Amino acid sequence: MSKIGRVKIKNILSPGANLKDRFIPDLNELKQVIGDLKCMGYRIVLTQGVYDPLHEGHARYLEKALSYGDILVVGVDSDELTRLRKGPNRPVVPQKERLQILKKTKKEIYIYSVRHSSPSHLA
Repeated sequence: MSKIGRVKIKNILSPGANLKDRFIPDLNELKQVIGDLKCMGYRIVLTQGVYDPLHEGHARYLEKALSYGDILVVGVDSDELTRLRKGPNRPVVPQKERLQILKKTKKEIYIYSVRHSSPSHLA
């Protein structure tokens, strides 16, 4: 793990981690962070969705997903991917706002932006 990687992991794992620390837009960086966390013994759970609009069912789903590991990585579909999946009148809530809402979730949840139709790009 590089010095930059150690700093990033330290920031991510800190109790006061904010959206800046928890949102990882670069997929290569996300892969590195996930790899580093796995090497440290953390169990990583990955999920992806539109979350438009975010509601209680999503909150229960994310809580349950987190129960399967130590850290939950949440992919939030881009506005373009949401339109492709849900139709031209979606999203109701732009991705930037959906990310802001998700930042208020537990500190064990990390977020990335999804532009692909499946999370296989993280393999």
